[in-house]
Amino acid sequence: MSWKSPVSYDAQSMSLVMREVLEEMGYEFERGHSQKYGTRTMFVMPVPTTSYVFRFTVKKPAEFVIDLYDLQLTQSAFVPHIEIPDITSANINAVRAVLKNLAGRLPRKPWHFTFGQRLAIGLLNPEFHRAKKAWRRLGFPT
Repeated sequence: MSWKSPVSYDAQSMSLVMREVLEEMGYEFERGHSQKYGTRTMFVMPVPTTSYVFRFTVKKPAEFVIDLYDLQLTQSAFVPHIEIPDITSANINAVRAVLKNLAGRLPRKPWHFTFGQRLAIGLLNPEFHRAKKAWRRLGFPT
């Protein structure tokens, strides 16, 4: 199973908190980076874009990868995302523990977007509802 969710904090800020959470939990991990490719629509024409990815490769107690990146939807707005591409029955408990600790360390829940964020991205943008659904899928009350 692959899991992906928009979050209300930028990728760089989340990567700092993610590192602290993984270290406090005693998980063995490596930090890396990558690029995420996507498109955005400008004047009804898709334009290819790339995003810098903060990658955490967790090795113990279970193996999984956490990607944090910002997708720029318009000239002035971006939507941060967290993605875990391969969740299995062997690592789902470790994934949930990390996400629970991450959500607890942030000033507000990562699926709660401020009015300013909603306004910048677009009040009717489906990303806000996708965030709540994604976190609910992993058992988080939203």
